[in-house]
Amino acid sequence: MTVKADIRNRALKLLGAIAAGEAASAEDAADVDEIYLSVFDELVQENIAVWGNGTTDEIPEKFVESLARLVAARAAPAFDVPAINGLSPEAVEDRAWMRLRRMIAPDPTSRPLRVDYF
Repeated sequence: MTVKADIRNRALKLLGAIAAGEAASAEDAADVDEIYLSVFDELVQENIAVWGNGTTDEIPEKFVESLARLVAARAAPAFDVPAINGLSPEAVEDRAWMRLRRMIAPDPTSRPLRVDYF
């Protein structure tokens, strides 16, 4: 499981605010943590934060990259970042939301549906 600090650091790396192995400044960390908490609230409202007991502390690994991209997209204006990996922050956010929704969607089955006629 990944923790909130890992998401924060990945988001800051995507924004170019820190390099690998660097620590975030207290101000940057506080700003990104605040954005993460608001994103997490949205995930709960959308029924996407379905892991564990719904806490912000432990995040399953499969959600980490999309969450980091979502947080980075939301934080981009505060860090004056016009593009993340060549995409606008809005495009990055849209893709992250789509991927998160796809990850929690039930697996399709190829079995015919049984119907009871009355």
